[in-house]
Amino acid sequence: MFLSRISTVITPKYACSINKRFPDFLYLKIAEPLSIRIRMSSSLTNNFQDAVKKLKNLKEDPGNDVKLNLYALYKQATEGSCTVPKPSVFDLVGKAKWDAWNSLASMSKDEAKNKYVALVNQLLLQSGDESNVNGYGGKGKYEGINYSESKVITEIIFDRPSKKNAITVQMYKDIISALKQASENETAVTILTGQGDYFSSGNDLSNFSSVQGDVAAAAKNAAEMLK
Repeated sequence: MFLSRISTVITPKYACSINKRFPDFLYLKIAEPLSIRIRMSSSLTNNFQDAVKKLKNLKEDPGNDVKLNLYALYKQATEGSCTVPKPSVFDLVGKAKWDAWNSLASMSKDEAKNKYVALVNQLLLQSGDESNVNGYGGKGKYEGINYSESKVITEIIFDRPSKKNAITVQMYKDIISALKQASENETAVTILTGQGDYFSSGNDLSNFSSVQGDVAAAAKNAAEMLK
């Protein structure tokens, strides 16, 4: 997913112009001179492997439906589309696993890894284990956004694919908070991208329908927020 968006070498020479060249999905933070080839798939794989390990520390049983979903996402992320023969109708457990995995046939390995990591993070948060959540900075969850950190890269991913990643007012606020959080960590690069077919379709229409009173004042406040 990521390599189709970015595959380049960033050096200090381009540090000042990089935001103009990639305004939609890349924000670069330089802490010191660097020359880094961005390999987002490597970062995603690390996050996925961490999530697999942390799942074993889950304090509560998430239930059969969630475990089946995790199984399907894991198989899709590691092996791709299901190619094994369909089990007998008498093998209820095997058939349930096969159906769950086979239902993700159109999902890429990277998307499955992202969804697996997001689901594990959600389970950890629900169990109150915030310290084990991948990339969790202790500042609360972000609405419609997945945030993660690795040794070199911070990823901020819009996660509203069913809405074509349309941005709500709260998401705008959370993007600002997420970028601030990214500026305070030790990573060198922050990537802003989107889950699914679209980076973002733009503003969520609910932003306009929820405006009450002075529209001009609301527009001015929105402009101030985005400065």
